[in-house]
Amino acid sequence: MASKTQDTSKTLIGKEVAVVEAASNAVIVGGVTYGIAKRVNVPTLKHESNETVVVRFEDEIREVVNVIEDEGYVNGQLTKITRENILHVARVTEMSSGQPFEYVLNAITNDNIEGAYLNKTYVGRVFAIQKLGLVAGKRYKEVNIVELEMQVPA
Repeated sequence: MASKTQDTSKTLIGKEVAVVEAASNAVIVGGVTYGIAKRVNVPTLKHESNETVVVRFEDEIREVVNVIEDEGYVNGQLTKITRENILHVARVTEMSSGQPFEYVLNAITNDNIEGAYLNKTYVGRVFAIQKLGLVAGKRYKEVNIVELEMQVPA
């Protein structure tokens, strides 16, 4: 009587991949460690009212078109409506954690930073950005922005 043996030639074995954390500087795949040259995608930094974030701008602020699809009535007919909304987004490093993020700037923050730092000279600088509440009678939130001096360790 023939014994049953498992044919392993058809067994698929997946690669072991380490979880890549936002603050990690390396990825381990199949036991080999690779350094990270550039992060392609990172989480979005959530910035609520009455919070202050401290961030370093790693790249220039760029405009991103956000397409919003909704339903609405046009000439009495319910139809799909597409709206485009321009967002101002920058890659930043959140300084308390050292983690990279995509930061969506509100219009006031974008206007203040772009106006105060001509020719994109805000890149590489560190800012504390406090998002305040809604301005009375308006649809936007006021902000308080200060550039910080980063002390170099001795």
